[in-house]
Amino acid sequence: DPSLTKRFGAECAGLVPGFHPVERVPARAPLAVIDAIKHLLEGGKTFVEVGTNSGDLAVCARAYAARVEVSTEIVEGCRNLRKRKLKVTCRGLAHLNRFEVPNVDVYLFANAGLETKMLFGTDSVHHGNTAS
Repeated sequence: DPSLTKRFGAECAGLVPGFHPVERVPARAPLAVIDAIKHLLEGGKTFVEVGTNSGDLAVCARAYAARVEVSTEIVEGCRNLRKRKLKVTCRGLAHLNRFEVPNVDVYLFANAGLETKMLFGTDSVHHGNTAS
């Protein structure tokens, strides 16, 4: 739906049937982030949005990724994310053992501070191969 693309400033919003965001910026990153990484998602790739509140970015990622998951530590958020037909892990990645961590191609950290620091010992993570 081209009107959704224009309204929300992201191509992915117009490609997902019935897309309607729950949150607004600055409560979440702009939806255009998903358009910016679509080259990493296309071609049968899998995606997880870590630390999400509403799953808006994950729902938008459905336009490009073959499989989309989310993780959150917010109990009420788990129910709401399931209503959006998302596969949900209701614990933060830092609290999962290595067999529970979603095995996906692309990880997007919604709140990149604490969770990223706990997992990787740094506040930022760089994708090793960004060439397409």
